[in-house]
Amino acid sequence: MTVKVILKVHFCLDFCNKVVRSSKRSKLGFELQMGEGHKSCILAAENERELEQWLLNLNTVITNAKNASENNKKQVTSPESSTDYMSNSIPSPFGYGTLKGLEHSKKS
Repeated sequence: MTVKVILKVHFCLDFCNKVVRSSKRSKLGFELQMGEGHKSCILAAENERELEQWLLNLNTVITNAKNASENNKKQVTSPESSTDYMSNSIPSPFGYGTLKGLEHSKKS
């Protein structure tokens, strides 16, 4: 008799480098390979089609996150490279900047 258990689990993929097939525990298994110092996680799909979808979707998410992170690093400018770097900042929805906001919070 096979008993199925449905678990709700949250995975942080910040340290995940790639997702690969893994037959360590199941023929439909796949492994979330984490960066150095982090444990990998082995999961299993219910069928071959689901396995392929998990591999494709998770690797797509990881690749997109890495690309976005690299693009953000390239777009960072230093004060020396811009004459008025504060003019590019997003205005505060509260009508004042961070320093004024801190000053305001001290008065309370």
